[in-house]
Amino acid sequence: MSGFVHKYLYAEDRIKDFIRYADIDTKLDGERVLAKELGISYMTLRRAVDKLVADGVLYKIPRKGTYVANRK
Repeated sequence: MSGFVHKYLYAEDRIKDFIRYADIDTKLDGERVLAKELGISYMTLRRAVDKLVADGVLYKIPRKGTYVANRK
């Protein structure tokens, strides 16, 4: 379990690092591509992305992708 938590937090931190300097509405790479780049499973990355969507940091458009949300 601790390995999963570590990878989940790693993925979340890496995505936050990317979007910190990204413009609003910038599209992220696909989840499978990001997972491969980070060396983690697709499902682990997906859970990290879903949490960031729930937190309002990212937003998703079905069949289009995941984008950087407006930071207030």
